[in-house]
Amino acid sequence: MEELQENQANLTVTKIHTNALCKNYPLETLIANRYFSQLTVPQKDIFKLLANTRIKDLPYNVVVEKMGLLIIEVHANCGQKLIQNPEDEQEQKLHIKTVLNFCEDLVKYKGTLTIEEVRFAFNKGYKKEYGEYFGLNNKTYFSWIDQYTFCDDRVKASKAITDTISLIENPPPPPLT
Repeated sequence: MEELQENQANLTVTKIHTNALCKNYPLETLIANRYFSQLTVPQKDIFKLLANTRIKDLPYNVVVEKMGLLIIEVHANCGQKLIQNPEDEQEQKLHIKTVLNFCEDLVKYKGTLTIEEVRFAFNKGYKKEYGEYFGLNNKTYFSWIDQYTFCDDRVKASKAITDTISLIENPPPPPLT
């Protein structure tokens, strides 16, 4: 769930995302620290992806809709038709069942990721940055997600968020004068 917080000083509106990792701190607060500035550009990009709402905290129909569209997009980007014969009801039902199975497993096993992270993993995956693939299917999608989940850039970005929140919640004592 997203809340809006109005900043009285300059009347800007800031999104606060519900995310256990980010503990509802605005992205602007998280990136204004020494840990963020020490990250590489790819790590900063992932840091921002991590600040979105986790998949398991989204309504299931939103997950299905977004993942269904993402799968269609990946097939198009790879020059493949998702459904070979649009008039074939069996083929359509099979596709729907496959997407639903993917979404169920995604929520169950990878629910702490964000939709934006899955999109990032798919974009890297179909470009073969996460290894070769031999077909666009749920096995391939989870392979891409696993490659992303354990990549060095994500690990470092996650640690930077954890360190940032620790610094926010436990600020150092003021210097003795």
